[in-house]
Amino acid sequence: LFRSQKTTTLKADLVDIYYKNDSKTTFDFVIWTLTSFFNKSNKESVDIATLIHKNGEGLVQHRVLKNIAKTKINKIKQVSKDAGFPLEPFYKDI
Repeated sequence: LFRSQKTTTLKADLVDIYYKNDSKTTFDFVIWTLTSFFNKSNKESVDIATLIHKNGEGLVQHRVLKNIAKTKINKIKQVSKDAGFPLEPFYKDI
């Protein structure tokens, strides 16, 4: 019984992180955040940034603990604001 409760709680705490496209954040800045905060390769970052641009939003990281996602999102928002960009990462429950 204890194991199933723990597994259920863990699954409920998992989220996916997304970026929303905007008209002001540069492609290079998006790539920099993907490589810096998510350890994506340059090629993977370019592919993700291209999908975000084409689709209006895109998956950046799959299956992240919600508290870690919130921390990353807040850091990215602050760095973006400091750089003068309105990049708005967000998460969705899985």
